[in-house]
Amino acid sequence: NISLSDSFFSPNGDGVKDTVVLTLAVPVTTGIERWSLALKGTTGQKGRTLTGSASIPPSIVFDGKDDQGAVLAEGSYVARLEVLYVNGNNPSAESPALTVDVTAPSASASTDLTIFSPDGDGNKDQITIFQETSEEVLWTGVFGDIDGRPVRSLSWRGRADAQLEWGGRADAGEQVPDGTYFYSLKATDRAGNTGESRRLR
Repeated sequence: NISLSDSFFSPNGDGVKDTVVLTLAVPVTTGIERWSLALKGTTGQKGRTLTGSASIPPSIVFDGKDDQGAVLAEGSYVARLEVLYVNGNNPSAESPALTVDVTAPSASASTDLTIFSPDGDGNKDQITIFQETSEEVLWTGVFGDIDGRPVRSLSWRGRADAQLEWGGRADAGEQVPDGTYFYSLKATDRAGNTGESRRLR
């Protein structure tokens, strides 16, 4: 059997989910003549093949590189383990799907106003923020004060709402004090890639 430490990883050298551990459960480890572990793309993209003889490691840390040392193309892969014993037995196993993803989430945000007065007089009582994002598990939008303390947070699954209105109120509903505030969108995908919009002032 082959199990994975994670189904998604991003071998881009940023220190976050750069590798994945493949655990090889081989009950009989004596009498092995040779073994091979072949990682192949489900749509034909180039993969990686590891081989050995006699002894087989309990796990392999995979760095996301192909046989030539280049980072694998993005996509889904499956690892197949074959073990040949000296007595002729030749069992095999396949791993669950493993996805290589090095593309960070993308987002843009803009606003119709940079100064507003949420005092209920009907004139510039709120701002409208226009948002465009890639499809991700979760997006978080945060309004923060000049010192970086968050005052209002929102979240969306999939894509962020195309339009967001803010009337200067915090999470608990109270009016925030006069001052300068910032807004940004942020998401981290399942492979550990993080993307963020520019900060709106």
